[in-house]
Amino acid sequence: MNYWILLIASIFFYAIPSIAIIFNLSKPNTQTIKKLIGVGLLFHTFFIYIATFSNGFNLNFANTFLIITLFIILISLIINLKATFKGLELFALVPAIFILACHPILQQDYYVINYLSVNASIHIMMAIISYSLLAFGAILSFFLLCFEENLHPPRLTSLILKGNLSLLSMESILFKFYWLGFILLSLTLVSGFLFSNYIFGNTIIWNHKLVFSLFAWLSYATLLFGRITYGWRGKKAVVISLVAFAFLFLAYLGTKFVLEVLLKR
Repeated sequence: MNYWILLIASIFFYAIPSIAIIFNLSKPNTQTIKKLIGVGLLFHTFFIYIATFSNGFNLNFANTFLIITLFIILISLIINLKATFKGLELFALVPAIFILACHPILQQDYYVINYLSVNASIHIMMAIISYSLLAFGAILSFFLLCFEENLHPPRLTSLILKGNLSLLSMESILFKFYWLGFILLSLTLVSGFLFSNYIFGNTIIWNHKLVFSLFAWLSYATLLFGRITYGWRGKKAVVISLVAFAFLFLAYLGTKFVLEVLLKR
């Protein structure tokens, strides 16, 4: 299948569940929505292969975002197997639809790599998984913030956002993602320092990417320390987590967007 067929199919199978969730339609039902998203994930995966791996290894801004949104949607599906986070899929699907729709505009062919060492591949995979987990954490944080706002008094969005777990249980799940993402982010930073020493002969190269990465790491460390020590939860934890993710976004994806899309470097 070619580029455009996979792109349109991915958007279509994500758009139908999104519309059903937004308008609280009884049809398709929950299981059908999950199946449609599953089909969308399949087309999304093939689309990533075409865009990223068909001619070398092209991990530009657009393709990196494609992979991260794929992981986010996959996580949202898995987390809904044992618990009900109705409406969470919407927070994962809408960014994915936007990235897919913008991909033909954002796609750049200047970053094709024909060979990656095993160590470099591990570093990149750890980075993408850590970003995906922390991005999902930010999405789940925003979901919980909206969910909590809907409790007293119930609002129109309470028809879209529902859960069968208590708010405390949901927050417990959220921090498990933050812990796992934080550990992988730490390993990514350490491996990045090692690569810097191997390639450039310097253990640390100070630039905006490193500074924002350290700010993100410190923000997540503060959040997790506050959770363990002071039991931080609710809006305070959500705000800190969103600030931390903003730093993380600026560190990598924001940098790639400026360099590749705006400056064409």
